[in-house]
Amino acid sequence: MQQPSRVWQEHARQQQGYTPEEYPSAAFDPQQYERQYSVPQMGQAYQQRPPQQTYIPPLSAGYADFVFVRLEPTIETRLASVLSYLAGWLSGLVLILFVRNNRFLRFHAMQSLLFFGGYTVFFVTFIRIIEAHIFLLSGFAIFAFIMMNIIAVIGWFVGVIGAMSGNYVKLPFVGEWAERFVDNNSTGTVK
Repeated sequence: MQQPSRVWQEHARQQQGYTPEEYPSAAFDPQQYERQYSVPQMGQAYQQRPPQQTYIPPLSAGYADFVFVRLEPTIETRLASVLSYLAGWLSGLVLILFVRNNRFLRFHAMQSLLFFGGYTVFFVTFIRIIEAHIFLLSGFAIFAFIMMNIIAVIGWFVGVIGAMSGNYVKLPFVGEWAERFVDNNSTGTVK
């Protein structure tokens, strides 16, 4: 590389408004600057670098859980979902009427309403049938009554544990209906 002459350096400094007393430090070495910052030399073109290729990892590499995460319900939502099971169909109905923006809570409230509402209708119908034919169905009636209550208690436990753990646990027969209701009636969605 051809070194700029001292005359040219002085001329450049005067053009920049420096007086000889104010010259920048003589410690500045243009060659070191060029090496440090890879400035091309005179007459030399910039070297072309190949384009940087960006690696995009597949979604199965662990990023899918981060990108497509279903947010975990808060503890308040979980407790309200548990409350939807505690008072049977009545608490489910109250929560369905007053909660509009929480899919998890509405799912469990609707599931509670359908499960315990169906249980109540079945129970009242069963009692009416037993009252009408008390002498004909005594052994079967006691067995059916016990089984119906065992199924209700198991459904209640499964619903409460599912709500407390933050999972969408579907009870048999009513879980699909509850999910369809929540998907069709959720606010802020466009279908």
